[in-house]
Amino acid sequence: MLKYVSVPFGIRLPIPEKSLVLIAPIDTLKERFQKRESRPMNESELRLTEDAIKIYRRLESLIENYYIIDSSKDEEAVFSEAVKLLNLNRRAY
Repeated sequence: MLKYVSVPFGIRLPIPEKSLVLIAPIDTLKERFQKRESRPMNESELRLTEDAIKIYRRLESLIENYYIIDSSKDEEAVFSEAVKLLNLNRRAY
């Protein structure tokens, strides 16, 4: 699996020390989509989004240092969790 993640479209990418993936519950994503696109998700967009969430969650158990952050929280909470996972000094930001 890691081979395909690190070589998308045949382009070799370095394997990161840590990966942070932001996902939210499907209802939150549907609301955000509606707000951004001024229309609801169609069935294929909904299925694709649900499938992507499943893949992201599955990768969490397969890739070391791969973290999922719930992006349905407010921006400050999401940012704080990312900073904590990356072990960054908050004052640098």
